[in-house]
Amino acid sequence: MVVSIGCHLEFEDDQTPSRVIVERYRATIEEDEAWEVLRPVHRRGGGTEFDLAAEYCASDDPLDRRVGTDILSELGTERVGGTFIEESLKLLIPMLADPESTVAASAAHSLAHRGDPAAIPHLVGISEHSDVEVRMGVAHAIMGHEEPEP
Repeated sequence: MVVSIGCHLEFEDDQTPSRVIVERYRATIEEDEAWEVLRPVHRRGGGTEFDLAAEYCASDDPLDRRVGTDILSELGTERVGGTFIEESLKLLIPMLADPESTVAASAAHSLAHRGDPAAIPHLVGISEHSDVEVRMGVAHAIMGHEEPEP
């Protein structure tokens, strides 16, 4: 069955285990369509997917940590409001201080997708980061919020 969700590309609704999908995403993360590989995991948005994201976020490998933040970014967003918002923030906010700028940038972009204003003070704290991708993530995350802090 092919499913079309909003502005997202069409994808097949398969039963591939989330861990397998995440490993495919990890292997193709730099490719243009990599995000679509991760879409079924985002759509499922359950406890299995959150636990998988948490596992990747806790890794010593920066690529794994980046993958973990990417999982959290749109977890359950096919449902109204998404899933595991507060839990995601508890994982993502500390990752803004990750020594790898790719991870910090991904965490900032992920916080943009989570849309919770509680992250704003933490984002402001890294708004002058030396890496342009981190600063772009901060700008992305702060856009749309009318108040500078919650």
